[in-house]
Amino acid sequence: MHQYNQQSRIAILYGGFSHERDISLRSGQNAYDILRAHFENIELVDVTHDLAWCERILDADFVFNMLHGDYGEDGRVQSVLDMLSKKHNTSGATTSALCFDKHLCTAVLKAGGIKSLHFPSDIVVNADDLSSLNISDIRFSHASHNNPKPPYIIKPSNSGSSLGVYIINDNKDIEKCAREWQFGKYAIIQELIHGIEVTGTVIANKFIGAMHIDYSSCDFFDYDQKYTKPYNKINLKNHKIYARLEDVCLAIYDILNCKGMVRIDFIYNEERDMLYFLEVNTQPGFSSKSIVPVVAEQNGYSALEILRMQMV
Repeated sequence: MHQYNQQSRIAILYGGFSHERDISLRSGQNAYDILRAHFENIELVDVTHDLAWCERILDADFVFNMLHGDYGEDGRVQSVLDMLSKKHNTSGATTSALCFDKHLCTAVLKAGGIKSLHFPSDIVVNADDLSSLNISDIRFSHASHNNPKPPYIIKPSNSGSSLGVYIINDNKDIEKCAREWQFGKYAIIQELIHGIEVTGTVIANKFIGAMHIDYSSCDFFDYDQKYTKPYNKINLKNHKIYARLEDVCLAIYDILNCKGMVRIDFIYNEERDMLYFLEVNTQPGFSSKSIVPVVAEQNGYSALEILRMQMV
């Protein structure tokens, strides 16, 4: 699996120019700190608009793409890497673009027929129309039951790190969301599923483990909770849904033709015993506070191991 040695030339793409630049800087630096003791020729490469970064990776034997958000995670950088014939750790351009669009990704998985997977009712709206939207007029197509009542979730169709996520109870909340919106052309309005947030990690077709994210101090797992506040990270190895999570995560990874390190998020409603899909993250955070390294450690994998597993 690992045809690379200490003399192999490794490039780590990080930074970029999306809303998630700060997280990417942390992910890339953490990967660099872990790998530099094992590779003599390793370089951090900040991705810029001028494409000068392309010249800096021409001699690289392997590229770690630690970018998050627009350009780095949505298939565009992957296309450049493929055109340069560079081996890299992330999914291909098509899969990356598909998974970055939450609505399209959900549509593909619904058609995939995973029997034990459920989906919150949702609709997609043009973000420009949020300012004129009345909460009483929201109607979900293909609702899993009677049209759900507020509160709802509004989130970008394309984004991560819980940026641009709002809980709306009334029209004032929608107005606030409309005023502050800066997260792309389309917004998803989704029923709020009550339950616990769980996440599973797959690397190179291997299920690494699952975690319950206990963020009981806030309404949802927002940016501040992820990166600035403590929260409980509970290993689900002995939970009754662990085997189901493993099967579902591996099925999703296969259906979407994923590669490398992928985190898949769900809400589990214990009363209904139903697992609801939230999103696929094809380039999850890799900072010291990120979920995937913790899941790996809880299940006996070192951070170095999960980086090496991606070098195929």
